[in-house]
Amino acid sequence: MSSRSSFLLVKVRPEGWRWPLVLPVPLFVLEDVLESCGQLARLVRWLGWPAGQRWAKAVPESWLVAGLDVPAAAVRCLRDHGPFTLAEIREGGTHVAVRLM
Repeated sequence: MSSRSSFLLVKVRPEGWRWPLVLPVPLFVLEDVLESCGQLARLVRWLGWPAGQRWAKAVPESWLVAGLDVPAAAVRCLRDHGPFTLAEIREGGTHVAVRLM
């Protein structure tokens, strides 16, 4: 069983650059933020706060669940697959790599 991925690592090296630009995205933080947003939206809807009442009538509960839980589930699924290369592109002297680590 492989370990869970913790970071989405985007590595960009434009032509002529000596070192690549590395952008780490912490997946565990992204997953927690998405789950928290879903729980907060349910709380606002359940409590009937004025800010939530405007959209609570227009947005069915199933849309709320799908709209906020699906992105969190997608991140969780990507993390569960373990480390792998999502994309690697070379065009001329430019190199872009997206990896889960």
